[in-house]
Amino acid sequence: MRAFVAASRHHNVGRAAASLNLTPSPVSRGIHGLERDLGVVLFERRYHALKLTAAGEAALTRAVEILAQTAALQREAKGDTHLSPLRIGSTPWPPPGTWNA
Repeated sequence: MRAFVAASRHHNVGRAAASLNLTPSPVSRGIHGLERDLGVVLFERRYHALKLTAAGEAALTRAVEILAQTAALQREAKGDTHLSPLRIGSTPWPPPGTWNA
């Protein structure tokens, strides 16, 4: 599913593979496998370019939702429900009006 989403964003298997730190072959196999499992063609394949079909457009919306839900589930399972790390900092100066000079 990640391969499908990446390919839809980059419109190219090679660039999608690079964004996933993979070679093009597993990305292409993943897309073909998803098409086989869903029973639809997700992309119109052109010379070095991909264009989503109507079925691909519909599947993309759900795929993005599923990947987001999967990431949330992983964070929750690890006990980390924060969307980003909490950063706490300080300055050498207190806030204005807090000095009793």
